[in-house]
Amino acid sequence: MPLRTEPYAHRSPINDSFVYPACVARSVTKKEAKATPKAMEALDKAWNKLHKQTCWDVSRVCEWTPLAKRAQAAGKKLHIGRAFDICVEKNSELENGNPNRKFKGRVVFEGCYVKDELNNWAIFAEITSCLATMEAGKAADGYGLLSGHDVQQADGESAYAQAKLGGEETWIRLPPDRWPKEWVVKYIGPVCPLILALYGHPDAGGFWERHCGAALALGGFEPIPEWKSCFWHPRLKLLLVVYVDDFKLSGPAQNLAEGWRQISKGIIIEPPAPAGRYLGCDHLITNKSVPNGFDPRLRWMVPYPPKKDPPDLLSKPGAVFAAAKSAGVTATSSSTNGKGKVSVRVCKYDMCGFLDQCVNRYIELSHVTAPLKHVATPFLDEGTPEFDENDLSNSAVGILWDIASSVLLKILYAARRGRHSPLIPVSALAPLAANWL
Repeated sequence: MPLRTEPYAHRSPINDSFVYPACVARSVTKKEAKATPKAMEALDKAWNKLHKQTCWDVSRVCEWTPLAKRAQAAGKKLHIGRAFDICVEKNSELENGNPNRKFKGRVVFEGCYVKDELNNWAIFAEITSCLATMEAGKAADGYGLLSGHDVQQADGESAYAQAKLGGEETWIRLPPDRWPKEWVVKYIGPVCPLILALYGHPDAGGFWERHCGAALALGGFEPIPEWKSCFWHPRLKLLLVVYVDDFKLSGPAQNLAEGWRQISKGIIIEPPAPAGRYLGCDHLITNKSVPNGFDPRLRWMVPYPPKKDPPDLLSKPGAVFAAAKSAGVTATSSSTNGKGKVSVRVCKYDMCGFLDQCVNRYIELSHVTAPLKHVATPFLDEGTPEFDENDLSNSAVGILWDIASSVLLKILYAARRGRHSPLIPVSALAPLAANWL
């Protein structure tokens, strides 16, 4: 067989390009957290809550080495890992003083470094969980906008830690600064058994999903086939979407309170609130007055000349019907140009703050000093020479190649969550990420 004479070129184990993760919450370092009272308050709150829930049993504390030896002698399987805390600033793109901008502390299990009693890598049951989709959340919004309906949301309190941890017996090490005082002089490497499905454990999501489904079944909720983490209440006609610890409930307004009571039978949740900020996106529900018999589908059925915007449906409905008639589109009985107006509820997805943060991040990473020019849409005008000049399919590596993916991924979240039109330019630019000039 042919052999290669020169050595293979290996990639560098250190990536020197600066990649900024496209996250909604801003990570807070240990140093910053210690210097910020509100951050430390959030971390203390997270630790104290888990202590009260008996997430781990401190009454069974012992040294790991003799425990592992006893397990080896008895042929018993044990897992050992550590717990640590992380702190983030939620909604950091909002202005200072905004009540939605706050620090969030979380205690997690280091699931990437778990050993067994023989100091071998632990093997898990790999119980999978499946989150609700973004489309499911929007479906709940639409159902809640119907006449006489409403949509509300609530957070589950330490959701994963409400479920018992199954599988192999797991023990954890707590950080020294979180040891009880009596441990300091008595133990060298103390461990205690993990009781609840602490976030970060590879199987925690699966055990939480099982617990959540069983608890909701007690309240009369039934899982929707093919729509994971979505439930329907036949008697109350309520649609429930569960995204980890975010609960969104929509349906007849008079049944929502009863629906939350049924959920609370087996799940601890915070007080429900009207639809607001959900997965980093503000939901603004308002009433609008539209012409009687208004059919928004006519807008997409009527061909309009290029470079010409379609008419405003709310202020100029007559133009829509006239254009439809001239194009040969027949309006249905429900879309006739009736007299008078009716009030309808609409939901606006607002991610202005997040998109401002996307622009600021691009300026920060690209070191752009000149003001960015205003454009009407996220698309290039195909009729201008600039469109052809931006064909980079055969170009060399651009000077912004190392930040292109970070910028695009951040915009991608806003496109998927709030407004779909930027998906087209993001998808077009993604294959050319290395060619950015």
